Amino acid sequence: MRTGLRRGAAVLVLVAGTAGAPGSTRPVADPRMAVAAGATPSGPAASRAAHSDTTNELPGYPQPRASYGSFRAACDSLEAIIRRALGDLAHSAEFVHGPVSFRYLDHVTLNRATTGQYFWWMSARDTDATVPGLRITSDVIDPHALDSTLVLAGWDNAQYDADGPNGSMYGRVCGEALAVVVSTWDDAGDDTTLTNFNVQVTCVPRSQAHPLQRLARD
Repeated sequence: MRTGLRRGAAVLVLVAGTAGAPGSTRPVADPRMAVAAGATPSGPAASRAAHSDTTNELPGYPQPRASYGSFRAACDSLEAIIRRALGDLAHSAEFVHGPVSFRYLDHVTLNRATTGQYFWWMSARDTDATVPGLRITSDVIDPHALDSTLVLAGWDNAQYDADGPNGSMYGRVCGEALAVVVSTWDDAGDDTTLTNFNVQVTCVPRSQAHPLQRLARD
């Protein structure tokens, strides 16, 4: 494991524009999002009314420019982006295709604040799902440069962003896949040096409907 990484320093600069969490790893910060909404009726009609009466809605369903035709093709493209950027260091990263345990952040409930106002709350599901996936583990990936590369390649924000004192997380989606990038580290205590730096990229099939659409079906 690479140690002694300076805070803010790039471990490896990925080449921007190249073409192309999760699971048992617990998020390093709480990624839940609360979105305030206008007052809605209580009782059985509350959930139905909130769909049309809320003044602030949940984040929209992303419409990324990147699409590869299949989930496997999306995984292959993501792997190619990272391998190309790592170059001679690609052998130091672990690329594993196969089933992964992943907890999607798309569970929606309608809650009521102490002010009496109703709001949508989106959080992680109660249980993990076992899905096809790609898991990439490395201590030489710069997660910020990877983010820029994915955005330039047409991947969109997936609302999985979170930050904590010993890690960070973000998610990006293409038409077929969700990639969640989790970075973890230890703080050496001098505000300049990080140790035991590690990045895990988990790529899983993208949920094909907005959380509110699934809630309506239920």
